[in-house]
Amino acid sequence: MIPWSTSYLGLDAGRHTLKVVCVRRRVGRIDLVGTATLPRIADRNELAHQLRALLHTRGWSYYPCVLGLPSDLISTRILEIPPRGDARLRQIASSHIEEFEVLAAAPAVTEYAVMHSGGQRRLLLVTARVDTLAQELALPQAAGLNVVDIIPGPVAAYQGVRGWALRATAPTVVVQVGHEYTEWIVGHGHSLLHLRRIPIGGAALAADDAAVPLRERPTFSRWLEDLVAARRDYDLQYDTASFRPERLAIIGGFPFTRDDQETVAATLDMGPLPWRSGLPEQAASLATAAGLARAGAGRKPIRISLLPPDMKSSALERQQSRYWVAACLMLWATLAVITWHTHHAWSTRRAVKQAVEEEANRLYRMEREWTALQDANEELRQRLWPLRTAQRNNQAATALLHILAKSKGPDDWLVLIADHYTYFGHDAETTRETESSRNAEEEPPRPREMAMRRMVIEGYTPYDDLSSVRAMIERLREYPFLETVDLLPDDKLRPDWVPPVPVLSEWARRFALEIEWSGGGL
Repeated sequence: MIPWSTSYLGLDAGRHTLKVVCVRRRVGRIDLVGTATLPRIADRNELAHQLRALLHTRGWSYYPCVLGLPSDLISTRILEIPPRGDARLRQIASSHIEEFEVLAAAPAVTEYAVMHSGGQRRLLLVTARVDTLAQELALPQAAGLNVVDIIPGPVAAYQGVRGWALRATAPTVVVQVGHEYTEWIVGHGHSLLHLRRIPIGGAALAADDAAVPLRERPTFSRWLEDLVAARRDYDLQYDTASFRPERLAIIGGFPFTRDDQETVAATLDMGPLPWRSGLPEQAASLATAAGLARAGAGRKPIRISLLPPDMKSSALERQQSRYWVAACLMLWATLAVITWHTHHAWSTRRAVKQAVEEEANRLYRMEREWTALQDANEELRQRLWPLRTAQRNNQAATALLHILAKSKGPDDWLVLIADHYTYFGHDAETTRETESSRNAEEEPPRPREMAMRRMVIEGYTPYDDLSSVRAMIERLREYPFLETVDLLPDDKLRPDWVPPVPVLSEWARRFALEIEWSGGGL
């Protein structure tokens, strides 16, 4: 057997004609490759030579072959068995196998298959003598064919019809007309229901006067009566409506006309089975060979094999060789993939490690540069701090002078604008650091906070009741950027500072205002 073959042969070695069907297995379907027929001659060596030449011409010489065994060379029995219980099944099969071997009176091959149909289980038992199998294998082996399986003829016929005909939901009757006898086969799904052999074949049907229509020949009438009896026997055994057959397929080499087939189907109270399109004209005569080829391709609904034990073990070894080869290839492929993956992983890790180290060095250099820039920026900020403070103080003083000019009375004099700390003689830096440390947890420093946030304005007013000063205070409080505007008591005025306007001090009253800017500044 070719381990990787996808094409298979079915050989139906009839008594007068050899029929060969070649199929190819594809994904999800089986395609017909070709068919061939060869007349059977008495000289077996010459027949083997002709068969070898035919297969060589078609290019089919090395394809695995499945051989069909005619029903007259085998013993079959269909038994209904309990729906469950494998132990009971083995016991029934063993007892019948022993009975078959006793009847054979010679070494025999007995196989069985469990079939399911209509909620019931049935046991198909098939027995063939070993010497008979050897005789049937002589021709294909002499022709150089690689026989991988032997299947009973009725099983192959039903499987061929089931594969080539349209699907039927009810049981199907297959009437296979051979040269010497006719086989009555009833199947449903993956199960055979009824088998019967009728001792009238194509030779007897053709022996009558050819000038008389087939339906009027006496042999055809007797043949049809035997079919009716087989149908009656089947109906007695399967008396439920679910087992009533509806379609009939007549296969074999005898040339039935369409009217003859319809006559047979009408007599048996059934309709002709429709075939699939694309089949050859001799599809009915090649159905058994097609069933054999499909079985080799894996479409084997009834799994039963009559290969001798030695050939079965050899075929099993050849069949399993593909899996051993595939397993070795998969092992080597897996090892290659693992090796490549390991090498690739280490290479990737080394590359990643090198890239990470380079990136870490780059980030370290950037950090050092950033730290240096921060230090330089801080040094520059410290150097520019006095200039920024002076600038902001100038802005504050200018703004304050502007709003004071708009807010003071026309008779009032302003003689001093001073920082709060300078006016009261405190150390401004120390005071600021103390307040900053005290308020550090209360609120963060504000970026626009001015150096001179609290200021003192001194002046003179001619009004002893300070009415113009209070009016100025009210006007100053209207500005949102001034947080507080208050009049300092006389005891808070600095006594050590004498304004440079002695004339005014004789008739005017001295006053001082304390102004505090809001946190946001101007």
